[in-house]
Amino acid sequence: MYDHGMDMALIHIVNDLDIAPHADELRAAFRVFQLLEAKLSQAVGEFDRAELWDLDGSPSMPRWLSANIGYVPSRARQFASTAQRLRSFPATASAWETGELTSGQVQVILACVKDAMTEKFADGESEMVPILGQLDTV
Repeated sequence: MYDHGMDMALIHIVNDLDIAPHADELRAAFRVFQLLEAKLSQAVGEFDRAELWDLDGSPSMPRWLSANIGYVPSRARQFASTAQRLRSFPATASAWETGELTSGQVQVILACVKDAMTEKFADGESEMVPILGQLDTV
């Protein structure tokens, strides 16, 4: 069930934030941003799996994101694809949600694990994620 109070509480927290242009503050703010992005991805994946976008008359998750969130189509497709693909990789999704993986590392993993390799990666995912979490994205 939707909690309007949580919505307003988060809006107040964000509105009250004063992020100084200093490296430590930027790192901390982006860490929070990435953790929220990971949680949103999980929720979008569940919303998509249940096809709840259909209740609003949208034909797909990307179209729902464009119409309801204001994402441009390319960003909506990318976000929906990430959420959908992560349903096959629970250890990767969990590591992203706990901050063990960054958003960039998750994108690199998903870009490298092609559809034909999904099952093979999923089989060894829990052993691979701690190793991949130590790698840079550059």
